[in-house]
Amino acid sequence: MLAALVASGAANAQAFRAYLASYGNDANPCTAAAPCRLLPAALNAVADGGQVWILDSANFNQGTINVTKSVSILAIPGAVGSVVAVGGAPAMSIGVASLKVGLRNLVFANNALSPGTDGVVVTAGSRVSLEGCLLENLPGTGVRVAGQGATVNIENTTFRDMGGGSVSAAVGAKVSVVASRMLGGVPAIFAAAASAGTASISVVDSTIAGGDTEQDGISVDSSASNGNALIDVSRSSVLNSGTALRAWSTFGNAIITVSGSIIANNQCAFAINGSGAAVQSFGNNHFSNNFCEGGALTQAPLR
Repeated sequence: MLAALVASGAANAQAFRAYLASYGNDANPCTAAAPCRLLPAALNAVADGGQVWILDSANFNQGTINVTKSVSILAIPGAVGSVVAVGGAPAMSIGVASLKVGLRNLVFANNALSPGTDGVVVTAGSRVSLEGCLLENLPGTGVRVAGQGATVNIENTTFRDMGGGSVSAAVGAKVSVVASRMLGGVPAIFAAAASAGTASISVVDSTIAGGDTEQDGISVDSSASNGNALIDVSRSSVLNSGTALRAWSTFGNAIITVSGSIIANNQCAFAINGSGAAVQSFGNNHFSNNFCEGGALTQAPLR
């Protein structure tokens, strides 16, 4: 009975809102008056469906942040809420299904003294949003989505110099990238179908600028029967990349659709390989100053 009462008291002590600050202490109750110092303490203190507020600028983790409950994590305006990838691991991992996780005004970076890998890794069927975030200089992928049934929405976010690309999706994942900037990455945006099923990404009102002839802008790859790797691009720009649009299919379908977009100053505008690969243009795009075209565009009617 005593153990049950203690557990019940601990559960009831969880708050809707937990607070972090550079001057905090993890022995504190994570209140505004007595904030905690690191994200794991705040996540333990906050109730499922609650919020973690970062009050000032500092780094707020020492290892991978494992998110196991629905929560919003945000730095207040003017604060830099930094989360680093360290020790050969990602900065944040979301590996529990059916969560709703919001990340706002956060900076995901690499620890140069003990390098990590990815920024945010989603390996379960949860719904995740990134708003107004910065991901920079990570050796791996900025946002890697590999969870069956995962839905990730990225808005007004900047990716800079990602070693393994900005955004990737595997089979079972749906990703949207809106009003964002991918500056560097190999490739910047990548969907892969290595098994039966569909990996899909939508890119709207965004800019992809590789700055290196070895870096691809947008790439799809299907290597499985009944696999579908799909990326839709609308009102976006792909500039200064190696190959702007690359579709590669060994088995299954690898398809990029592009409308109302600018494809300019790339080493190659597009490269298409395999019977299931295609780059579908709706005829309202601007292609200019690209030095090669590998294959033929498929014309798709506007409707």
